Amino acid sequence: MNVRVVGAGETAEALRKALARAGMAERAGAPVAFVCAADDLTRAIAMRELAQAVGPIVVLTSDAASAIEAGADDAGSTPDEVARRVAARLKAPRVAREDAPTPEPAPAASGKRDKPLILVVEDDEDARMVLSELLRPRYDVDAVGDGETALKRAAELNPDLVLLDLFLPGMDGFGALTGLRRHSKTADTPVIFLSAQKEHYRALAQTDGLTGLPNFRSFHARLEEEVARAHRYGHPLACAMVDLDGLKQINDQLGHAAGNRAILALADAVREELRDTDFAARYGGDEFVVLLPQTNEAQGALFAERLRKRLADVSEQAGLPVHGSIGVAAVTSDDLDSPEAAEDLLRRADEALYRAKRSGRDRVEVAHTP
Repeated sequence: MNVRVVGAGETAEALRKALARAGMAERAGAPVAFVCAADDLTRAIAMRELAQAVGPIVVLTSDAASAIEAGADDAGSTPDEVARRVAARLKAPRVAREDAPTPEPAPAASGKRDKPLILVVEDDEDARMVLSELLRPRYDVDAVGDGETALKRAAELNPDLVLLDLFLPGMDGFGALTGLRRHSKTADTPVIFLSAQKEHYRALAQTDGLTGLPNFRSFHARLEEEVARAHRYGHPLACAMVDLDGLKQINDQLGHAAGNRAILALADAVREELRDTDFAARYGGDEFVVLLPQTNEAQGALFAERLRKRLADVSEQAGLPVHGSIGVAAVTSDDLDSPEAAEDLLRRADEALYRAKRSGRDRVEVAHTP
């Protein structure tokens, strides 16, 4: 096979020797693959474009993710691994021989899909969930969390595209890609690697879309962390539940856009009252929750009263009746031995909030320690 090694020096020579051991060498004519060290990637991309070639670019690097993000098709950390990856990519399309079994048709009730099918391979549950939700309006989506399962599902479903995370438990993304390329059904299936997008999708999964605050899922993870921290260091911990008063009336009289503005105004007021160590989230609908580390019952009540008064100023500025009922609860480190301590703190704050609602709204109620 005719391959082109881009670059010079000892690294290029080591790549040539490894390719030769795998039955590949530089010859006259159009190359079927380009091989280079990471420093020569830009040059290799330019050479492939000038040659109008479609062969893969495989890079020698210890940072495969960065190389692929920069435009490489594959990577290896040693010359021999690079040679193996080149061979796997070039041999994959030839797996389907004349005597090979006829591929089974993709499963579909009518024999033809209504929408393209995308297989998402991502071990992070949050990122997998957000990717699936983003894609489903226009595509059919199947999502799995590891490379071995991905290969089985791809062979069963014959997807139109695979979104493949580089860093997977067990078989990594490169191993999964090799497996896809070696199977006759998936040898030509387009694959897009996921790497730098990953934190973005995790953040989306943990953020409320309207207010930009953390959401319910993110809050419960943080609650467990703060309870454990308070118990470890002997600090008190307070929790405030905040509910927007009269949202239904705002929606009915002024419209849902005005209701959203009121929710945003409440979120901004909460955000402005936070210390660096505090944590606030939109708990759902018009309800918010705030964790106040190193804060006892009395200090939590003071925070809630400051927030209630700030809402009066916000109401005037926004031209909307933005008022809130707030329930506060606190625990000392001695109260945190129980495995139910986190949920108990939240429950008592919620009960205090409903007392504030029943007592006339626009007020603070404190769940005093038993």
